[in-house]
Amino acid sequence: MEKTLFAQTGEIRGKKQQGAVSASFQFTPEQEQLRQMRGNLFFLVQIKGDSDDKSLGTARQLFTGFKDKFYAAAGSNLKAIEEAVDYLKGLVKQQGLEADVAVANLWGSVLYVAKIGEAGLILVRKGAAKKIDVTKVASGVLQDGDNVFLADPLFLKEADFTFLADQTLREDFDESLKAIHEGIKEKEGNAFSIRFSVQEPVETPQPILIADLDKGSKIYEPPSTQGALDSVRGRLPLHLPNVRIENRFLKDKAAQVRGFLTKVGQQLYPYARRASFIIASPWLPRAPGSIEEVSLKKRQRIIQIVVVLGAVLVISVVAGLINHTQTVKKERFEAVITSIEGKLADAEALKDINSIGARDYISQAQGELDKLSAKDPRVARLQKKLDILIEKVNKIYKIKLVSFRDLSALKGGIDTKELKLAGSSLFVMDVGTGSLYKVSLGEGTASILVSEKKGLQNMAPEAEFIYLQTKTEISKVDAQTGIESRVATSSPDWKNLIAADTYRSNLYLLDTDDKQVWKYAPFSDGLSGPQAYFSQDFKENFVSFAVDGAIWVASKNEIFKFFAGNKDKFVVKGAPGKFSNIKDVYTTEFLGNLYVLDKTESGIFVIEKTTGNYLGLYKAGEFTQAEAIAVDEAKKTVYTLINDTIFSFSLR
Repeated sequence: MEKTLFAQTGEIRGKKQQGAVSASFQFTPEQEQLRQMRGNLFFLVQIKGDSDDKSLGTARQLFTGFKDKFYAAAGSNLKAIEEAVDYLKGLVKQQGLEADVAVANLWGSVLYVAKIGEAGLILVRKGAAKKIDVTKVASGVLQDGDNVFLADPLFLKEADFTFLADQTLREDFDESLKAIHEGIKEKEGNAFSIRFSVQEPVETPQPILIADLDKGSKIYEPPSTQGALDSVRGRLPLHLPNVRIENRFLKDKAAQVRGFLTKVGQQLYPYARRASFIIASPWLPRAPGSIEEVSLKKRQRIIQIVVVLGAVLVISVVAGLINHTQTVKKERFEAVITSIEGKLADAEALKDINSIGARDYISQAQGELDKLSAKDPRVARLQKKLDILIEKVNKIYKIKLVSFRDLSALKGGIDTKELKLAGSSLFVMDVGTGSLYKVSLGEGTASILVSEKKGLQNMAPEAEFIYLQTKTEISKVDAQTGIESRVATSSPDWKNLIAADTYRSNLYLLDTDDKQVWKYAPFSDGLSGPQAYFSQDFKENFVSFAVDGAIWVASKNEIFKFFAGNKDKFVVKGAPGKFSNIKDVYTTEFLGNLYVLDKTESGIFVIEKTTGNYLGLYKAGEFTQAEAIAVDEAKKTVYTLINDTIFSFSLR
């Protein structure tokens, strides 16, 4: 039997202090898993100020901030309380407070303590009291009957340690608390008392009935076999254990089993009949005129009784082992189910305040769940709950695409490749027919802006015009009239241009073979010659890019940020996984986020540009066939090009 650990608590309040307010708090998590992991929290704070109501509100705010930080922190209790103390110091400094704090965390029999300012802690053990010296954080093991006082500065100064030690010797905690209160009520200072107790298990002796084994029983020889067997049963009151054997493997096979048993029964019947005669013969009455040896029959009966008893014993042992095995298996199953449910509850509680901790619990729960049979209904329900929780924690949103505009009716044999948003229109490049389409966002109407342009490779639109790049030239197209003018000829530096973009009338061409971006600046009525943007060499194979002042370049599984020709520091933080097959990236100088289309993930990642923080993943099966994306953040709408049709969905 296990020992029971518990703590009794109470406040000790002295005379009202001038210009200061002391408040104490305690907290026990409702969730069993969090309670087992972190234990109970006790908190005393003194705040100097003129208004008691305002000081009490501030005290509760400090406690809430400390508590939330402590229970959300990862790692050991000691590390968690240290992080919470640092956080609390920041709050106190930020609000310009004069505060003294004493904290205790009781986890089983281990006590973790910390303090800020002049507050402190007193330990009373076996009639001796002393102040606990704490620089920042400390820990120790409590013993049965130990008393711990969280004290504000005045209580530490005014308290008589000998008096405290004497009063805590009382067995009744309430009486002890009352006596201490009476002793200090005329003094200034407040404290919070904790008494730790260990209750030993109590074993109650049970009466044992011993059967009278000295009485013999008369052996009776019945005149018939049935009577003999009834007599044996009467003298041997044996009870076979209830054997519970799982028979799910026989489900839907009843007819086959019956047929098999019938066939076996027919084959064994002659042998069973002969065996039954041999077994019953010692119990049959002697036939008239037959010569039988009585002692031989008695020996045969005794042998049969011994065999039956042995068989019953073996069956009992085997049945017991089966029952024990099934019981252990069931207990283990229930323990794993309970553990999984606890981890899911903890992940649910942490999902909004500590996504990393929530993912850790989810990973542990998934590992335990994978070891169980997926056919069990409870396992299936937990897996479904886990999948939903994974989406919540990882901010994964399953969305339904809405058809915005089908372009296949505009021309025959089209092969749309690129989608861009500029002004109030979407522009789509068709490399199949060398055409450029303009789609109004308001009405969704589509028109052909440029038709049958030979060798068309890339486009880069702005609100008033669009750059078109072919194998031989770069032209500028009016966004309203479609009138074209050549602004530059092809360059011998070009190798394999796969994308184009603009920034403030500058044109940028992504050359994946040359591992370079060629920049063209406006010059007179045309464009200047190509300037190499990158000032250093890179080995990655680029697949897409976007320009917003900086240049964001994507390989199949990574995003790079360049500024002024040099590689800038950029790391994606908090994403549930890594990129694996990037098809397109999209942003502009007016957007706060970077949007990444990953075909293997079948979704679009949203990344905050300034911090690299992961904001969400929008998933739909159709994204595996998507070619390009464009985003209108003001209207929270994303457009994607799939099989010559523009689809859309809304951001959350």
